[in-house]
Amino acid sequence: MNCLICNADAHEFHNGFEGIECECHHCGHYAITDALLKIRHGRHFDVFDTRVLLAVLRGEHPHAVPVITEANVYWQRLLA
Repeated sequence: MNCLICNADAHEFHNGFEGIECECHHCGHYAITDALLKIRHGRHFDVFDTRVLLAVLRGEHPHAVPVITEANVYWQRLLA
């Protein structure tokens, strides 16, 4: 699979998480909820801001997989 954040090669984990859990060499290990995937509608994640978010989440909970949700998502901004 490809990383949903940066589109690089990634490994997907199949462990019963309701969403996608994967590991990318650039973005690290993370998960995205099904609820967020359902509202994505072709939008792309902002790579820089999402990686910062993941770093913050890892710092707050170092032994947990960081989860991207509807509440903390950063979408790529469209240039006018």
